Amino acid sequence: MFSEALRLLGENVAYAEQIDNIVKKIGGFSTGPFETLDQMGIDSVLAETESLYHQSYGEPRLRPHPILKQMAESGLLGKKSAKGFFNYEEMK
Repeated sequence: MFSEALRLLGENVAYAEQIDNIVKKIGGFSTGPFETLDQMGIDSVLAETESLYHQSYGEPRLRPHPILKQMAESGLLGKKSAKGFFNYEEMK
């Protein structure tokens, strides 16, 4: 689900908030993919997906999305940095 959500975001099909709302309202999930990624930590998700990608000998379907790398390099790590796909600064 995360890969598809990141693909849609990367192709400018919809914003993160829109995708999350669709997944919650239509899919019946309690949180959307981007909210979940923010909770898990962008850097942690990136490390896990990179590991899986390398363990699969570079399976193209498992390649980490560039958005994750860009965000991690920019310090946008989700809730732990108060900014990720969403802004959590008001929660500090």
